[in-house]
Amino acid sequence: TAIIPPYLYAASPSDPYFEVGLAMLRATSRYMARNGIALPMIPVFCARLQSFGPEKAWREGVDRFASVALDLGPEAIAVCLSPAGALNKDSYSKVFRLFAATRRVKRTGTRVFAWRQGIYGPGLVAAGIDGYETGIGTREQSNLAQVIGSRKPPKPGKKNKGGAGPVIYLEPLRRSVISKVGETLLGHRSM
Repeated sequence: TAIIPPYLYAASPSDPYFEVGLAMLRATSRYMARNGIALPMIPVFCARLQSFGPEKAWREGVDRFASVALDLGPEAIAVCLSPAGALNKDSYSKVFRLFAATRRVKRTGTRVFAWRQGIYGPGLVAAGIDGYETGIGTREQSNLAQVIGSRKPPKPGKKNKGGAGPVIYLEPLRRSVISKVGETLLGHRSM
């Protein structure tokens, strides 16, 4: 059992969501200390591969996240760089940046897991990281910006552009889900 602090998808090292994500890591650690929660923590570095993957961005992005995460004494760090895994579309350069940035985190000496990296999870393990997570029922491609965009509720008076069919907006989750998922969730009394 481990605590996964809340994490945000950051578009670049200068993205305000990156700063908020780092603040959420620190806040989670303070909350755990204040309440005597002695469970291991696994921070998730969730970011746009094109902005955080190039070596010139490592100091402000990868290294900065790893530094904050290491200050919290994590069990491991999970790395989720997106988009990745589009077969026949990902260039060698893009795949190299994914592997190199993930290995950069591994150089900190902590355990590293690929987080929702689809088809690249086993390859990253073969390249020396400690494991990978895929999520139940997820595709073998990681494209977080696309997923986030598809789950936003349509603007008033507009139709949903997503290809998944009708959606149901769930206020507590602040997300829309396809009607099949919504019906399943709302069909249980506890929900």
